[in-house]
Amino acid sequence: MTELPELLNARIQEVSRAGKLRRLYGRRGLDLTSNDYLGFASDPVLKERLRATIKNQDIPLGASGSRLLRGQIEVFEKLEEKLALFSGKESSLFFSSGYQANLGLYSTLLTPKDLVFSDEYNHASIIDGIKLSRSLCLVFPHNDVAALRELLEKNKDHTGLKVICVESVFSMEGDFSPLEELAELAHEYSCLFVVDEAHATGVFGSGLVKTKNLRDKVFATVHTAGKALGAAGAWIACDQSFKEFLINFSRPFIYSTAPLPLMAPIIETALDYLAEVGEKRAETALNLATYLILKLENQQAHYNFSLPDTKSCIVPLILGGTARTLVVASKLQDHQYDVRAIRPPSVPEGTSRLRIVLNAKLTAGHIDSFVNDLFRVLKECP
Repeated sequence: MTELPELLNARIQEVSRAGKLRRLYGRRGLDLTSNDYLGFASDPVLKERLRATIKNQDIPLGASGSRLLRGQIEVFEKLEEKLALFSGKESSLFFSSGYQANLGLYSTLLTPKDLVFSDEYNHASIIDGIKLSRSLCLVFPHNDVAALRELLEKNKDHTGLKVICVESVFSMEGDFSPLEELAELAHEYSCLFVVDEAHATGVFGSGLVKTKNLRDKVFATVHTAGKALGAAGAWIACDQSFKEFLINFSRPFIYSTAPLPLMAPIIETALDYLAEVGEKRAETALNLATYLILKLENQQAHYNFSLPDTKSCIVPLILGGTARTLVVASKLQDHQYDVRAIRPPSVPEGTSRLRIVLNAKLTAGHIDSFVNDLFRVLKECP
């Protein structure tokens, strides 16, 4: 057996000593951690409809090549038409994952001559796509419109492309981006505006951009089918001209085998089902999040935690230290709650947290039991 080289082993040991070692854990107990906001991933009705849909179609198991080679299959064209209509854009381009979509978007859109303004809490896939582009990235404090305006003013004479990028719902904070104000800034300073809708898609219609009627002010949006839609894959919603640009220049798209063709009927079936039950289920999940926050917010000082101003299904319980967060998560898992400790570098130092996620399969009774056990655990871990 080949041993891990000493330099690599030292890196693992350093992460372990800091309490940041990642491991794979199976599902356990009540789901308070997944992004299956609407309960689609295990919905029996959706499963049965999918079986019937696939039974009547002759779909290959694999794409057998990139879409520029033999991987361009009719089901992808049909899916992208439906995704574009759903997203409120002229066109869409489908990718295997949200990470790949953001990597493909930013590494293609930007060049070393360009300037991008990125919220400090943007997802790693956005950050990595920007890094690949080698563009100049100016990071502004989270949701700080005044700070962004100051950066834009300082760089108003920049001659290259200027892009503002944010998430509509931030994955670790659960809060909203001030999209209307950012859209106005983008217009004022001649910037393209790009929004990642991963945690809004399905919960707030197709996303907050369409819900807030900002489609004409946003250059492109990124959506995922792997969260509220209960499937996998992602898409960039944009104008036809930018889709053609991506097909010609996006290396993650050009040099990847096309997604599984079966993802097309799965996502189409999920979209149809969303039109039937999505609004009610989203309301259920969001109401449960509000209910949980009401039970927690008056106890922050007593139990030494904090709650950001979340408006989504994501309720971050910020405990601060990594060691304390790991112990609290472990004890709650022993009580059969599937909650996970989120630690740096996924979140800033000193803000380790339990990322509690509400879904439509839960009830107020589940929340009552969880809160009671949570407070007991926090008493043991002050």
